[in-house]
Amino acid sequence: MQAFVLLLSIISFELYNVDGRKLNVHGFTQVYYRYRDRDDNTLSLRRTRLIFKVKEGKSLEFKMQMDFLKNPTLLDAYMNYKSRNFMIKIGRFLPDFTFYMPHSSTALDFVDYPLIAKKYGMWRQVGIEASYFFRDCVYVKSGVFNGPQNSYKDVDGMKDMLFKLGYRRNWIKAGLYTYERKETSKREKLAGLYLDLRPKRLIFTVEPLFVMSDSSTIKRNDLGYYVQAGVYILKGLKSLLRFEDLYVDVDSNDLPERRIWAGLVKEFSHFKLYVNYIKGLSGDNTKDIILQLQCKW
Repeated sequence: MQAFVLLLSIISFELYNVDGRKLNVHGFTQVYYRYRDRDDNTLSLRRTRLIFKVKEGKSLEFKMQMDFLKNPTLLDAYMNYKSRNFMIKIGRFLPDFTFYMPHSSTALDFVDYPLIAKKYGMWRQVGIEASYFFRDCVYVKSGVFNGPQNSYKDVDGMKDMLFKLGYRRNWIKAGLYTYERKETSKREKLAGLYLDLRPKRLIFTVEPLFVMSDSSTIKRNDLGYYVQAGVYILKGLKSLLRFEDLYVDVDSNDLPERRIWAGLVKEFSHFKLYVNYIKGLSGDNTKDIILQLQCKW
């Protein structure tokens, strides 16, 4: 199955386009190498995916994404309907939570998501997300989701709630969001904001996230953030630095999880090459060199 997907990765095609109805098939493969020391290095396929998109005119879109890394797995399956300034998404997908979470892994600046997204992200949810756009640059969004990460059904009958106020225009993106996550014996309230600036050859992104956890056994406040900056050295070649901190229980004396990233990304028409160096600080022993070759078709 993987050989079949790798063979498809050299082509991109539109199966049909009749009377405003289009069916496109595309996908991507990521080959990943991590070096930590002489006895701990890994070479593997990280993701191998097929994506099907059906468009009915300008208003209606269906998307299905499958991963073939081990066994065929359904990741995304949703309908997206837009009418003037209103849009609604129904199905299984990544909620619009944090700056990076709704983005595909093919669009990341580094090989992985920031710590705040990896630890507190909702990942794939079954639910409904509705948006309203004001003058095409300001939008409000709300959503209702089942809750368990990467689940296909509701396991406890409780629902999570998302609210977001966003702005996007030209090279500026900004957002303010809240998410309330409910489980049988636990409640989490998450609130964050982000600012992403990309004028011409420069990149600057900052995002803090505050988390309040309340369960039958513990009450805790967490705080995480990252700051990153980058520049396009040449056409299709950018360098970036990221500093990130994660305080699990800000009232404790525990050291934060703290890392610094340095990266180079070279973009080609169908390929993207990442070179990342990750250094753990304040007791974190992470010291990785990561290479990732991505083929997108």
